[in-house]
Amino acid sequence: MREIHIANNGLMLLRGATVVSNSFGVIRVSMKWGFADFTWQIHTAPGTKFFTSKGEKETVEDIAAGDTVTVTGMLTGNGEEPTIVAEFVSEK
Repeated sequence: MREIHIANNGLMLLRGATVVSNSFGVIRVSMKWGFADFTWQIHTAPGTKFFTSKGEKETVEDIAAGDTVTVTGMLTGNGEEPTIVAEFVSEK
């Protein structure tokens, strides 16, 4: 299942995003619908929580290209790619 939700206050939910890369705490993910391709930068912080599909804790280093993730956090910045400061990242 793929979902993108953006609340009025900037709270984001990405569900079913595919990890493109993970480098130095910045995770790039993409989601495709038909011919549309959405790419996001996920910035992590010391307070970001990471979970496996079974709800077990993990770290940013455990997230790899090809993984499917759900991300919640705040939309920030106005760069080339939308940026989310992640509160939670969980693998599916």
